[in-house]
Amino acid sequence: MVDKIDFLITGEGNTANILLEYMTEDERQIRLGKALRIADSFLTDQISEISKKSVVLRLWSGCLDAAKSIATETLDGTTSPESRKEHFFQIDIFARWDSVYRAGVQTAPALKKIRKQYYSFDGVPNDSPVRRFTNEFLLQ
Repeated sequence: MVDKIDFLITGEGNTANILLEYMTEDERQIRLGKALRIADSFLTDQISEISKKSVVLRLWSGCLDAAKSIATETLDGTTSPESRKEHFFQIDIFARWDSVYRAGVQTAPALKKIRKQYYSFDGVPNDSPVRRFTNEFLLQ
């Protein structure tokens, strides 16, 4: 779900690579509406649309924050263990207080697998939720 939602929010027709927060309100609502239609097959009908938006955005944020931080490389270059340690200091604080964000953090290795991208835990605290579900794309 996060992979599909990420494309709708950040990729589809977003040639200028504009962050969600800088899009016009109309563009943001169109993208969130499309993301909610995908999320409907995963989330119960018993929660309101505003609650679904909250869940989708928190799950997406947790996953992408962690996925970018465990990446071996990003558009900015190689990700160092020191950089991962700094990022996960903040990510793990958010994850302690927000169970939906934490679930997103836990899905980051699965997103890496879907995208066939290798990742590393070098510099990530041993008790970080991102370590919960590893897979064959983890570099040892």
